Amino acid sequence: MSWLRRTIANVSLILGLALAINNAMAGNTPPLQLPEMGEAIDSFMSAQQEQQLGKAFMRNVRRSLPVMDDPQISRYIQSLGQRLAAHSNQPQQAFHFFVVNNPSINAFAGPGGYIGIHSGLILASQTEDELAAVIAHELAHVTQRHLARAYESATNMSLPMTAAIIAAIILSGQPELGQLGEATLASAAAGSIQQQINFTRSNEQEADRIGMQTLTRAGYSSTAMQHFFERLLQASQYQEDTALEFLRTHPLTSSRIAGSQNLLTPPTPSKPQTTQQHFALMQARIHVMSTTELDALPAFFKAREDVAGKYGRALTAIQQRDYQQAQDLLLALSQQEPDNLSYTLAQIENELANGSTQRALSLLENKLHLYPDDGPLTLLYGRTLLKDGQYAKARSLLRKHLHKVEATPMLYSLLAEAEGKSGDRSATHQAMAEFHFLNGDSTAALKQIQLALEHGQKLTNNELVRIQSRLKEIQQVLSAEDGN
Repeated sequence: MSWLRRTIANVSLILGLALAINNAMAGNTPPLQLPEMGEAIDSFMSAQQEQQLGKAFMRNVRRSLPVMDDPQISRYIQSLGQRLAAHSNQPQQAFHFFVVNNPSINAFAGPGGYIGIHSGLILASQTEDELAAVIAHELAHVTQRHLARAYESATNMSLPMTAAIIAAIILSGQPELGQLGEATLASAAAGSIQQQINFTRSNEQEADRIGMQTLTRAGYSSTAMQHFFERLLQASQYQEDTALEFLRTHPLTSSRIAGSQNLLTPPTPSKPQTTQQHFALMQARIHVMSTTELDALPAFFKAREDVAGKYGRALTAIQQRDYQQAQDLLLALSQQEPDNLSYTLAQIENELANGSTQRALSLLENKLHLYPDDGPLTLLYGRTLLKDGQYAKARSLLRKHLHKVEATPMLYSLLAEAEGKSGDRSATHQAMAEFHFLNGDSTAALKQIQLALEHGQKLTNNELVRIQSRLKEIQQVLSAEDGN
């Protein structure tokens, strides 16, 4: 927890940043002006530096919060986010979208285009258009460099320390942090200035305006943002609910909602093919994966007559080990829509859960001929090969997949298992090092990369140089996190 101690030790630096911003907001200094792209904002931090900061920020997020790495949910939110990003005013900007398993209704934007969406927000959205409206709003905070300007004064700190402080500030309202011993102190220190560095009113209005443009250019309903905000504001008047976290981090007023109505524009002709059904299926999946009351789900989904209700019942049946019911429901769904990959993936999950490995392999190999680079299919194939004892084939598959996609802890965890069962101890420790590093545990990552060298008797010179280089990189990150 040394990074937290260093964070607390640098609270004075944060307070200085907060005071400067607070003075500007209070009129004690000239108000901050929104720069044009390419102005001074880029002189203190390049796009490459911001991407590095974003990766460090994401490691802090994973260290503190339960990120949902389910491949299907991840692919869905990435697909939705990237479609919006392509229609933003900065389509060349790199974005990374992820879901946090948290019932509160919230979303947040971090440095480097990392945008987190709470599972509670997805479940509270009545349509994909409403979810897209909130994501478009967060996209605008990134493209307009609102967050970058807020932490400009903190650039005298190391990159890992800056990332840790930004994470502490942005995530200070997360319930999980309040349960973490020393993290409580860091969270409280950051939380004490949260209101002073939250996005200003002008930031929020600009994010509404730019977000609305992105939303409609992507072909979504121009009224979705207004309707969602109105529903949240109305709910807040009748209850004090921590689930409405979005209202604290993105203050809403009647005048602001009225202002969003004035921004309404007709959608462009390039409206994408409707994805409302897929949105409903992913809502059901999130509901099953995030619930703490599994026994209540059958009745919840049975009340729904749509395909998402049946899909949710099938996923619940798998969790409850009622494999026959799951098979019957999924077979009926697949007969209605043979090309729906979500149903096939659920069938494979059911076969894998009940021990029918050969049937799972048959389904996988059939679909992989049609979708050779599909992420969820590939990871399921890797899991199934491991369960079937085909360790070398699983290792080869996962190694190739690693070069095609953005790495995740789940992918490295599977690869580590495949390397270990294939008998390559050095490669096992290398994969585990990357697993721990992505999860924000630099100390564990360093130990694993050291073990990779200890067991690297059969390494080539190039492999040895690469691991030694990685060792130095992790040492530098760990040293910076410790403030040395």
